[in-house]
Amino acid sequence: MIYVIIGLLIVAGSFLLFNKMVWKNHSDKPQSPETGQVKRTKVQVNKYNEIRSMAFTVTPDKLKLTLRKDKTLVYGTIMDLDLDGVTATVVSFQTGDASLYLSSGQMFIGGFAHETVRKSATDLVSNSQAYLTKAEKTSSTALSDKGCVKFYFLTNHGTFVHQETIANITKPENDWNKLFDKGQNVISEYRLITGDRLREE
Repeated sequence: MIYVIIGLLIVAGSFLLFNKMVWKNHSDKPQSPETGQVKRTKVQVNKYNEIRSMAFTVTPDKLKLTLRKDKTLVYGTIMDLDLDGVTATVVSFQTGDASLYLSSGQMFIGGFAHETVRKSATDLVSNSQAYLTKAEKTSSTALSDKGCVKFYFLTNHGTFVHQETIANITKPENDWNKLFDKGQNVISEYRLITGDRLREE
C-alpha cells in the first residue's frame, strides 16, 4: 500500500504550494448545503494549533446529538498523520461535519455541503466504534510522533487514543489498516472538491 502514502504526500504537497490559509467564519456548526462551496481567506498567522485544539472541545450537545449514557459511543474521530514533517489532521463527526487541517497553515472546512464528504466522515466515525476497545483513555491531545498515525476517539465518556507507525498501518494485515483507509477517504473527497480550484490559485 505504498501508493497510498505517495498519494497523501502528493495531496499535502499540492496544498503547500499556496499561501497559509484558514477558513473565514469558522465554527462548529455544519456548513449550509445550499452554498455547495468550500471558501477560504488568507491570514498572516498560522492558527493550526488553535483550530485543532478547538476540535477536541466539540461535545455531543454542540452537535445536537443525544447519546445513550449507559454505553461509550464515538461521536467524533480525529486522525493525525505525519507526512515528512507536516501533520495532516482529519476531523470527522457523527453529523457528517468534516475538516482537514495541515500544520503548515492550510485548513479546509465546509465539506458538509457535499454528500461525498459527509458520507466519508460518518463512515470514519461509525467504523471507529469497533476500534474503541483497542484504544486507551487519555487527557492528552498531543500530535502523532514522526512517521506515525494517531487516532483520537471523542466519546460521551471521554477521549481515547491509539497510535501506529505508517510502516505498520499500511500493511493489509494490520488491525488498524481499514480505519486508516476510512480516514484517507475523507482526505480524498476534500481533494476532489477543492483540487481544481486550488490549481487555479
